[in-house]
Amino acid sequence: MTALHAFRALRKFLEGRGVNIVESDYHAEVLRRDFSVDQEAGTAEIDQSGVFFKVKGKRVRGFLYIKEANIGRFGYPKAHFIDCITIQDKKAAGKFDHQYFWSNGKKVLLIDRSTLQEVGPVELQLCKNCIAGGDARGAKSSGAFVEAYGDECTIPVDTKTDANGYPLDWHRISEQYRKGIEYRCESCGVKIKRGIDRRFMHVHHLNGDKLNNDPANLRCLCVLCHAFADDHHSRRMIRGAFRVHLQDYYRIYRDELEQNKNPYIDRGADMLKQVGVVV
Repeated sequence: MTALHAFRALRKFLEGRGVNIVESDYHAEVLRRDFSVDQEAGTAEIDQSGVFFKVKGKRVRGFLYIKEANIGRFGYPKAHFIDCITIQDKKAAGKFDHQYFWSNGKKVLLIDRSTLQEVGPVELQLCKNCIAGGDARGAKSSGAFVEAYGDECTIPVDTKTDANGYPLDWHRISEQYRKGIEYRCESCGVKIKRGIDRRFMHVHHLNGDKLNNDPANLRCLCVLCHAFADDHHSRRMIRGAFRVHLQDYYRIYRDELEQNKNPYIDRGADMLKQVGVVV
């Protein structure tokens, strides 16, 4: 069998220079989504029979996990495949919403909250309470669980996505929308001056659903406004390519940000200082 090479060092170098890395079709049938967002949209559900995400009329089976976990202190989080006692306790304590992600993949990517570094992809152990109260089909890990349920964990072919949950033609959709807005931030009004600066303009999904690409659900935001669109993006802003883009954006467009009275100038600078970046 030919070995699959991740080229992590090369990937890290390119992302550090602001290069967008597009995943191959190898990950196309895997979705990783904020479960609470999909629950609110009516496209996800959890009960004693399983955890499901609805795609094109099909209830796709998967599992829940904490994407941003304190791995150094508690180890890898567990994978939950039913509404078990642990999940119910988290809900009661107010620690469920926007904490858990849904996946139908054998392995997942995590963020270690203690280091803010990406970890994985890793295979997770199934929650013991889930195994006790549900049908794991003999599986004890996320990989074995997905294997055991087979087609029930597979999304319809015409809705395949990349590893980040975006449709495979997301680059085209994003470029078309930003071009129609003339690469102007719809929040603060800053407009890019050079073609190379298109990387500073992102397309944000208003309801968090990356598969809903109706223009009414999209908004062109500069990297600074996007960083404060919600808590998830605020945490991302100080990592990897996002941080590099933000740092460069301050350097090149500081005057425009001040002229347009961007409300996040000081907050963004303060957050970057926390990771040793001065803008």
